[in-house]
Formats: sequence, C-alpha cells, structure tokens
Amino acid sequence: MSAQFRDQGGAASSDPSWLRRTLTSLMMRRLGDPVRRERSRARAEAQRRSKGEPHRVSVFFQADDPYSALAAQLWQPLLARYDITLEPYPVSSLDDANTPEPALLGAYARRDCAQVAPHYGLHFPAAAQAPSPDLVALAEQILSAQHGAVFIDLAAKVAAALWAGDAAGLEALAATHGCATADATRERIVAGELPAGPTRGSIETRDVFDAYLEACVANVRLGARRLKVVADAGNGTAGPFCVPVLERLGFE
Repeated sequence: MSAQFRDQGGAASSDPSWLRRTLTSLMMRRLGDPVRRERSRARAEAQRRSKGEPHRVSVFFQADDPYSALAAQLWQPLLARYDITLEPYPVSSLDDANTPEPALLGAYARRDCAQVAPHYGLHFPAAAQAPSPDLVALAEQILSAQHGAVFIDLAAKVAAALWAGDAAGLEALAATHGCATADATRERIVAGELPAGPTRGSIETRDVFDAYLEACVANVRLGARRLKVVADAGNGTAGPFCVPVLERLGFE
C-alpha cells in the first residue's frame, strides 16, 4: 500500500523543501495580487485596442478527453454570443507522475461528462468506453490537418464520432476534410500549432510619388502664359504632391 502513495516528486511533491515553500509562496502572492493583475490586464487591453486586434480566447482540445468533447460543443455558441476569436491548440494526454491513475481518471471523466452534459444541453454517450488507439489517432490526424477556423467547426463532429465508436463516421470526415500524417500530427500536437489558414490578404508598400507626378504632368496642357499660384494643401493628401507638380508645370 505504501508504494502507491509515495512522494511523486516534481510539481506534485508532498514534501518540498523550506526554501521551495517560501519561494513558491512569494511567487504565488505576486502572481495573485489583484492590483497587479488589474494593471496588467489594463495594459494588455490598451495594447489590443491600439493594434485593432480582436479579443482572443485560447481553447485546448484533447481528442480522447471527454471534457474536450463537451467544450467543443460550446465553441460556436461562444462565437455567436461574444465578439471574440477562438484560437485552438491540440494537446495530448499526460503520462507522468501528475497522472498516477490514468485509467481511473478516464473512467471517472466519461461518467462525469455523461451525467453533466444533459444539464447544459450537451451530449455525451452514457455508456461510452475508452476509444481505441486507432480511432484516437485518426481523430487527431483529422484535426491536425485543419487550420484554426475549420478546427473550431469540426472538433465537435470528430469528438461525437470518436466517442460513439463510429469508425465509418471518422473515415467519412477524413475523406471530406483530409488528415495529416502521423509524424505531422505528432509534431503539431507537441508544438501546439495548426496549419496556417487563409488570411485576409497582404499589405505591400509601394512608392507611387514619381509615377503620380509624371501622370499629372503628362495629362495637363497649359498655354505659354506663366501663372502665379497660391496653394494651401497642408492638411490634405495632396500636400506632398502639390508643390512638385506645380513646379513641373511651370507655375510660379
């Protein structure tokens, strides 16, 4: 019995040193200080607004995690209700000292999700069993091939097929949406990154001053009379062009 409950070490250590306890306490008090936290949030919000960026919410999805299956069903309602952008990150299960009984954890999670889901209008099979490694791998490969927006749309469908043991459903999703190779899937899960999706376009800077100046001069025909001109374009977009164009046209 004692072997089951020995000190696990690492972050789960039950007997850290005095120095470690002291440093941890100081660090957590600093991180949890409400005044410092609000100031940090205010700075981040000011930076977001100055850059014109949306509110971003990071969501993490583990294919064989029942709680991820429930969470994915709420992503679209969140997007419909709030002005936010969801950024998905694929993750894998942990297999270390902090997960001492993964089989028991998985069984409890499945039972918990089946009992909780109906109260939130969600679905999780009441008699769900741990999915086979092959189906989990296929689910991960399907989602690892998708960029962020498609991942958000597809995750709930992939999870539903996986937890129903619907191999044909997963195969159909793979045929429709594609799937990454096993190596690419592993790399993307480890890195927490998905393929780049379509962008809104690109920005290219070009100097059009000379071309615009030549076009203005070429399309204006003046007589021999030399004119005197007073121009005030200091607050307009024509300001930088006004004087050079007039000089090239022979105005005084």
